[in-house]
Amino acid sequence: MGESAVGADSATPPLAAFREEIDRKRRDAARIKAAGLLSKLQQQFYQAALSDLERRGIDVGAAEVRGGRLPDLTPDIAAQILLLIQSRGHEWVKERKVTARWRHSVQNSAAKLVEKLLPVARPQLLMFESERRKNWYTASGPAVLVRLTAPLQERIASLVRIVREQKLRHVVMPLMAADHAWSAHHV
Repeated sequence: MGESAVGADSATPPLAAFREEIDRKRRDAARIKAAGLLSKLQQQFYQAALSDLERRGIDVGAAEVRGGRLPDLTPDIAAQILLLIQSRGHEWVKERKVTARWRHSVQNSAAKLVEKLLPVARPQLLMFESERRKNWYTASGPAVLVRLTAPLQERIASLVRIVREQKLRHVVMPLMAADHAWSAHHV
């Protein structure tokens, strides 16, 4: 084989590879930016959640939507908003806090908002699934999301200690309302 054969085997030339990498980064940035964009209906669900949090005395000033986009949220606030949307979304529609009729398309819109919040909220949530798949929301059985609060972490640690000290196989602890658990077949 001559020198020309060696050069022909090389993959993409450096300049073309650089252009492809720049294009890929632009596409990724556009996708991320689009993921943070909320529809008018999603903004209503989001605002209803913020109102509920404000009534609880939680400062949500930094969580306000600007220009129809999700702001940078802390995992704790994102988890609380996500769980409120899931647990109270239907009530908000009934109470007219969200101006829509509770139909599949409205549920789908709320589910997509939850999907957008999940990557940010993930550090504050425990997720239990009946079957693991590529996308957690396509599992065949229910997925249970539990907000991982400091008191819940303390209770789990004390249960682990009991299991170890007593040499038990397992211990069962019912979730309390304060644990903010939510379960569904899909989001």
